[in-house]
Amino acid sequence: MLMPLELPRELHGLRFSSAIAWGQSPKEEQALACLEALEAVYFHGKTSEKGDLENPPHVLLSNNKHRSGFLDPEKLKPWGNVREYLAAGVVGMFSRQELEQIGAVLGSPASTLFAADFARLANKPFVDGFRINSRSAKLVFNPVELIPSGTTLLQIEAMVAGCDDCDPARNAVFDRFPSAKFFSGIGALVCSPLGSGLDSKRIRPLVFRRLEEWDHQRACPLCRLGSKPLYQEEVWEEIKKETQ
Repeated sequence: MLMPLELPRELHGLRFSSAIAWGQSPKEEQALACLEALEAVYFHGKTSEKGDLENPPHVLLSNNKHRSGFLDPEKLKPWGNVREYLAAGVVGMFSRQELEQIGAVLGSPASTLFAADFARLANKPFVDGFRINSRSAKLVFNPVELIPSGTTLLQIEAMVAGCDDCDPARNAVFDRFPSAKFFSGIGALVCSPLGSGLDSKRIRPLVFRRLEEWDHQRACPLCRLGSKPLYQEEVWEEIKKETQ
């Protein structure tokens, strides 16, 4: 028998639905605290839950590169109430005039649930229909219902590293509907670009943190400072162990 998921203790006492009903959508720091409590993100040196760790760990990738943090959108999926609360924060980044321009909302496959939450809160239709073509391994778009001509689409993503993460979904829509019209900006819960590159005019994130990546241990400044490289699934376990 499956045991019910227990909300992390850091989020006990938060009444997510009531907060949304009263228009109390989260700002960046509140959203980051929720994401950290769910262990959905980690940013070395910028993470509120690292406690008093002098040298918090950083991330060791499977290709042996080192990175200053990670994003894990899968951790959001079981928590509909938290996800909806975070989606309210992204809705709040758009003005009433901007939302009036939007005819429908969509999101790439990894962001389907979050985009649907956004659409529901913004009182907009949600368009689903992305899938991976088994032969070409390419993302294709085939919605159940046709999108009316002239509809302005808003793309909403849960977690992205930059515009390259958003383009496959948009390109799939254009392949199916060449005259499709998109809103100029892309709403995102978290955007964490590698290095300095980011088209800030296109992505509008609620949480913005840059990530750094190094090719090997000798090139990693965090290792030189005494930070321990750990695989993604080990990072939060180490932090909890060291801060107990």
